[in-house]
Amino acid sequence: MKCKNCGGEIRLEDMYCPYCGRPNEQAQRHAADMAQYRRDYQNTKQDVIERAGTQSRRATRFATIALLIVAIGVNIILQMNSYSFYQALEDSKVKKNMPAYKAKMEEYLEEEDYLGFSAFCYNKRVPIYEDSFKEYFIIYRVATNYRYAAMELMQLINHSRYSDLSHHLKNTSQYVQTFYEELEADKYAYYDNYDTPFVQEHLKNMADAMDSLCIAYLSMTPEEAHSLRNASGGSRLLLIEKGLEPYTAELAGESQTSD
Repeated sequence: MKCKNCGGEIRLEDMYCPYCGRPNEQAQRHAADMAQYRRDYQNTKQDVIERAGTQSRRATRFATIALLIVAIGVNIILQMNSYSFYQALEDSKVKKNMPAYKAKMEEYLEEEDYLGFSAFCYNKRVPIYEDSFKEYFIIYRVATNYRYAAMELMQLINHSRYSDLSHHLKNTSQYVQTFYEELEADKYAYYDNYDTPFVQEHLKNMADAMDSLCIAYLSMTPEEAHSLRNASGGSRLLLIEKGLEPYTAELAGESQTSD
């Protein structure tokens, strides 16, 4: 291009004519345009970076929130189904060991160890309510109440100075009463195996064992203990509370001593 002043050849990048020294207006406009272009480019670039960063942070937040929602949903599902999963595992374990479990249960019953029978079924989580174990259901139900009553009676004799005797007195009265109520035939009107010799034999054995416990721990006569089976609820409770009187007196004495 030519200089407008002297006509010398100059380049667009020449800010001044190398021949006459006059300013090259086109070069100056070009430089200003390039400077504006660079400013616009930098602004656009920064805007893109900021927008991209904002979108990235927003996307990260959305992704985090989505993951949390999924995690919470999975946790809820697991919580809702954890019992089912656990129960399925237990059922599988019982089915696998059913012959061994039944053999052990029969062993306890043959030895008339009703405490051991009840504890075994409970600890192994034997599905005693299912058809595969239905012949043991009534025996287990009564044996469980027998175990509670027997344990409380034993605690009366063996209670330590730090145990709550008043708690044992209350529980003993309640559990012995409940045991005899569980022997009542009308509770099993809907069970077709209540009258079977197998069930009746073990119910009688547990009733005899409870008679022996009442004689030993509640100082009842054999006649009094035997009468508990057919006594009314009120009469039975009076006999039990009478047998608990020595322990009640002991509790009162301990209370006076502490005062």
